[in-house]
Amino acid sequence: MPVNGALAAGRAAAPPLALETRADPVVNRAALAYREADAAASALLPGKRELARLLDPPAMMRAAALCHCSRSGSLLLASYFDGHPDVVTLPLLCGEHLYRFHDEYAHVSLWEQLLIFPTFAATVNSAEADMFQMVTPADYYAAVRALHERYGDRTDAGGGRSRQFFQFVHAAFALACGRAPASASPLMLYAQHWRDQALARRFVQDFPQGKFVHTIRDPITSIDSWFERQTSLYLAEDGGHPELSARYLNPAASAILSFLEWDRPHAGLAAASRAVRFEDMHLQPEALMRKLADWLGIDFAPILLQSTWNTRPYVVESGGVAWCGANPANVKRRSRNLSGADRLLTFALLHENFSRWGYHTPLAMRWLPVRLATIASLWAVPTSLELRNAQLILQRQVLPAWRLGRWRFACGAAPFFVARRLRIMAGVALELLGRLSGRRDVLEPL
Repeated sequence: MPVNGALAAGRAAAPPLALETRADPVVNRAALAYREADAAASALLPGKRELARLLDPPAMMRAAALCHCSRSGSLLLASYFDGHPDVVTLPLLCGEHLYRFHDEYAHVSLWEQLLIFPTFAATVNSAEADMFQMVTPADYYAAVRALHERYGDRTDAGGGRSRQFFQFVHAAFALACGRAPASASPLMLYAQHWRDQALARRFVQDFPQGKFVHTIRDPITSIDSWFERQTSLYLAEDGGHPELSARYLNPAASAILSFLEWDRPHAGLAAASRAVRFEDMHLQPEALMRKLADWLGIDFAPILLQSTWNTRPYVVESGGVAWCGANPANVKRRSRNLSGADRLLTFALLHENFSRWGYHTPLAMRWLPVRLATIASLWAVPTSLELRNAQLILQRQVLPAWRLGRWRFACGAAPFFVARRLRIMAGVALELLGRLSGRRDVLEPL
């Protein structure tokens, strides 16, 4: 029976698990959901007890964080790990909120945290983090109760450590899925997603042998795609009325400056980090997953080639076309929003990315003087993304705001554009200086 020796010591059973309502609306919704699922969870409890005997949450120390670099397939990669008998990965972006939730609810016990977390995650990120779209509430609550029966009086009081919550929420989800694990301490694959140095440091404090998998994509396609994504997000805010917003649309700076941050490992964690190409997920998934499984220390299994969430196909739709898993048609370089000058600047500034990651670049860019001359000639010129951004501001914010009598807001657009231009110029200059001085790391490909 794979149970930590200290935790296996004979003690009295923990009291029944309950969640009382409080002033917090999230807790109230969680308490209601827990009560509504009580009968169904009780019926499932015997089976969860048997599965709980196969897991040892306190010994679950193998962990990996999955980070994206714009729209680079991080969710697709996570879906390939679903169903592997030696891996537990929370659905979609659910894991992204683990540490934030733990800190906000550190005043309650571990077991209350486990009952509240699914409601909190779904509230923060809607369907993309809704655990109950992957498992039923009854399955999850029965899993928590089974773990509570086994460990309820043997965990830290008052919420405990973040590592303990991390371990037990993954264990609860594994039991909720109903699959017998291959080992008592499976690998936990955690979606950090957005780049966050403080969060990365905290993760390795909890799991000193933790690893980071960064999904990457052809830089030109990444910047182009992220600009479109940011544009859609900006336009969706304020009820789809950007003319009523208190801020100007800013997808160009978000796309350019974000990429200059995302293509590097977290500070001090280069040795524990590897980059995985979006294109390889679609063109050679088996070769990729074999290498990645070996680096993560798990056995390769055919399930790693299936894109699912708790056995359900993970269907992606774009441009009216839907598919599941590898889609070779999705890897072509695209630059609908970048001009020829934009592409040259990208090739010159990010030459090391293209070279190290195996992406095509003009032969002339091999020479440093050519790259420097290209950057110098284009550095002060607004990019096509910025001009599109300015057009959006004019059409969707300035003119409507003027008609609404918001003259100060309308007149502030020109200074905003100039300030953004200077910010992007500074970002490019700092990036170049960092690369020339050797102080700038680029992610090492797997």
